[in-house]
Amino acid sequence: MKLHLAYDTQGRILAAVPRPGPGAGPSLSLPAQAGAEVADFDPPAEFAGKHPREFLHRLRVDIKSKRLVVAPGH
Repeated sequence: MKLHLAYDTQGRILAAVPRPGPGAGPSLSLPAQAGAEVADFDPPAEFAGKHPREFLHRLRVDIKSKRLVVAPGH
């Protein structure tokens, strides 16, 4: 499952919805925040099969590599 995320310039996740398949599910509008972006991401393998509410608070977007990573301290 992919996650459709809105995130800020620091990689903090502002909003998220699961994307069960291509073109399926809801999408997010770009937040009214300078530099915010919206994109689809695969969650790290360690969270496979879990619902996003169980792990999303532990993640951030690595701006350089454009992938989800576990946030420092989690």
